[in-house]
Amino acid sequence: MSVSSAVQPKEMDFLPDHDHAGAVSPEFVPAFLNKSTGQVELSRWGNGEPASMHLIRFLPRDWAATLDSRGQVTKLLPSVVAGYARDGVFFTRTEAGL
Repeated sequence: MSVSSAVQPKEMDFLPDHDHAGAVSPEFVPAFLNKSTGQVELSRWGNGEPASMHLIRFLPRDWAATLDSRGQVTKLLPSVVAGYARDGVFFTRTEAGL
């Protein structure tokens, strides 16, 4: 399920850098940005529910550099970056300060 129409890449107003502590603020949802297309996908479990961590297995197949024998994503294209979505905006890990 794509959320590309609701989530836009964050381009300005960077948040301070912090080390990733493993905990995600409730406002931030794990997401991925395909920099080539501008499309953003929330991280999801296999049943389509939003995941509480970054999972690549269920991202669109055309974002995959490699797939396993079951057709699941095992490696992402270099244009895909992990980050977070909040209030319809995509933030990189650095921007989110997580």
